[in-house]
Amino acid sequence: MLFEIKNALLREVTAVTSGTSKSGNDWTRATVVLEKVEGNYTDTYPLLAFGERIQEAEALVGCAVDVKFNIQAREYNGRWFADLGLRSVTESVPKPEPAQPKAAKPAPKPAPAPAQEDDPDADLPF
Repeated sequence: MLFEIKNALLREVTAVTSGTSKSGNDWTRATVVLEKVEGNYTDTYPLLAFGERIQEAEALVGCAVDVKFNIQAREYNGRWFADLGLRSVTESVPKPEPAQPKAAKPAPKPAPAPAQEDDPDADLPF
């Protein structure tokens, strides 16, 4: 089952470790660290990346990304361990904000000119 985190900051990719499996296959592994801000809280997610997904993640360090991952659990000596396994990482495409229709406002009417009085004895307005 795949899970998804959208629009998270890819903070770092740790140093790559490598080895050879029991069956003789070579492997490389690194941890991809994501940060997701939800309101006042920041959640941090360490995801395990293998093979070519490491280079894909390294190219996006510092960017907002969307990731798909799965949860893997295993038992060892009576204890359970869980890992988040990175399946894909892509740069987030910000959703365009809906365009607000701009209503055309009518131009304000100019103020009427003050009426001039012909009476020289009229009081001045100041």
